[in-house]
Amino acid sequence: MKKLSSVVCLLLVVVILPVVAFAQMQGEWNHAETLQQATDVFEVTDDGRKMRIVTVLDEGTEYEPIERIVTQDGTAFDSYFFSDYPIEWIRISYHDRKSNVQQGWIVANTDAITGINMSVFDATSNEEYNGYEKTINIHDSLPPYTIRITDTGENTADLASDNILLVEVFSENGEQLQSFTYFSNETPEYDGVAALVIAKDLNFDGYNDLMLLTGAGARNVFHAFSLWDSHMNQFRPVEVVCNWNRETERFDPEIKQLELCNVELIPEEKYLYSSVQDGYQYRRDIYYGWESQYGITERFIWDVYDAGDRMIGESLYQFGSQVVRLWDEQYPEDWYYGQNGVFAERQKAAKAVIFGVDSLPWLQVSNVDWVNLRKQDSKASPSLAKLYAGQEVELLVDACGPENGWVRVLYHCDATGSREEFDGIFREEMTGYIWHSFLEPVQ
Repeated sequence: MKKLSSVVCLLLVVVILPVVAFAQMQGEWNHAETLQQATDVFEVTDDGRKMRIVTVLDEGTEYEPIERIVTQDGTAFDSYFFSDYPIEWIRISYHDRKSNVQQGWIVANTDAITGINMSVFDATSNEEYNGYEKTINIHDSLPPYTIRITDTGENTADLASDNILLVEVFSENGEQLQSFTYFSNETPEYDGVAALVIAKDLNFDGYNDLMLLTGAGARNVFHAFSLWDSHMNQFRPVEVVCNWNRETERFDPEIKQLELCNVELIPEEKYLYSSVQDGYQYRRDIYYGWESQYGITERFIWDVYDAGDRMIGESLYQFGSQVVRLWDEQYPEDWYYGQNGVFAERQKAAKAVIFGVDSLPWLQVSNVDWVNLRKQDSKASPSLAKLYAGQEVELLVDACGPENGWVRVLYHCDATGSREEFDGIFREEMTGYIWHSFLEPVQ
């Protein structure tokens, strides 16, 4: 539906008026049909007043027709479009991408459509509407609120977030309570199928906050967010931040909109987990914590990056009253991703520090006068440090390497008086491998 797909996302809601039955199903609709071209699927609200696009089905998708209707000039379904002829609609049953059975409406005679009706807002108004609406619940003690997002039409210089979108908050009776803006690569007109707003308690205070879609790709979905202020009974401005620069080991001076990627909540630690992935040569996992009800800060950042010359870099930083570089090391690409299980083990080691930083098991060097802390799980690997009998390390992952005999450990350099500080960054740990027979638990 080339013509329909190019124009239909310009408007998400329409008035649904009485429809005229075109024809009953000819025989039993007990056979699947196949779409000849990409097709927009519409959903009608329970009260029959609005219609919105819920998805786009690809060419070749099978569906089962349920009923057909046809509209004449001025009736519900064709109020969405300009057309010189009656528009035929089919209610269909189809499988979504999760293989769940869904229903929706598609246009049968798309060639009849000559444009999109941008003037219909409700039964009595000619107000132009190009927004997205969603009703959310913030707290059991509060009434529901309607969130409306519209494109201001203004652009930014940042191509990754070039649209300025307006968020309006309405009460049950339609009174506007507040409004604010945020930057986004998405717009209601072209991305109406996406959920622009998600209500979720991000700071674990019992009140739902707003997650606002800013970018949706095949792997990464980004959201800005606005916290609900339970003292002011309104949403706070969209959160901003100075981003951490691994190369300079500093926070960039520019203040930018804070965006969470593929966000997950970790209630046990009161963490927000954000993970950006771009192929296997780039990944950034950030664990955010809360200094106060509305004060968010980085707790840990785990980076996997392309170090050049077929090398993969990996770093882990801990943030608190001081910044600690736990490690920043580089490894051959064919070992890091080529040897079975290495990447999963490295990720497990990072999580061991992040979630068990105060409770990791302690081991000590034994059965030998000294031992090398190896960079990789091999005796041929370079030595990172020389550890003497009795020196202690923390266990991250055991049973590593092809022979399952290596132990991944965290070594505190300051145990030997070699703690280093440079420009506010403390470099006091490193991670490496020790053969299991040279370690025993600290009694």
